[in-house]
Amino acid sequence: MSLEAEPWDEQIDRDDFLEVAALDDPTGDNEMSGRLEFAFRLAGYVVRKVEKAPYHPVWIIYLAGRRSNIPFDDGTFRRDVQRLLQTADISVRTKDIMVNRKGRTLLVTFVVLPPPRKRRNKAGLRQLLAELP
Repeated sequence: MSLEAEPWDEQIDRDDFLEVAALDDPTGDNEMSGRLEFAFRLAGYVVRKVEKAPYHPVWIIYLAGRRSNIPFDDGTFRRDVQRLLQTADISVRTKDIMVNRKGRTLLVTFVVLPPPRKRRNKAGLRQLLAELP
């Protein structure tokens, strides 16, 4: 049994780092979570947790209000949340944002709708059918 160290391979270390650092996320949920957390922290909130509902396109953000100028009106606060989401490149309608308060704890939920489907070119289909023998 030898106590000699194996030769160090820099390429293997780089590959291992990339496997850990660049997670495969085809849904983009990890990136969205990071953008949300950054936007709310930048606005002065303490972000306790950001999560997506497992089977629905609903995002849930648990916040602690550290700012003294948190609006008391839910409508005003929802518009502020909508502006924060726009800074994170997330477009959400105001009516899709729900806010719940309990003391200094804030719960923000919103629905992110999938992008609209592309319309099929019906004229192209008719043209193809007309060209059939």
